[in-house]
Amino acid sequence: MAEKKGLAIASLVCGLLFWLGVPGFVCSILAVIFGIIQLKNIKKTPKQYGGRGMAIAGLILGGIGVIFFLAVTVVIGLLFAGRMAALY
Repeated sequence: MAEKKGLAIASLVCGLLFWLGVPGFVCSILAVIFGIIQLKNIKKTPKQYGGRGMAIAGLILGGIGVIFFLAVTVVIGLLFAGRMAALY
């Protein structure tokens, strides 16, 4: 029986798309979600599901993308707040 790796591949592709400049936050969130679902499927029925390495890689890339996006958002917010405070 062939292993089902669809969500693992989707996780890895979405994790990589963030680094290629595609709308990052959505791709990163999807990479994390797909990776978690695939790892749960692998844990439940390992003979039926595969792609553990791809799921982990997608999960890591997606997690880094989410953290990066949130950090940039916070920095931009702080800079904007500083400029607004300087105006008053």
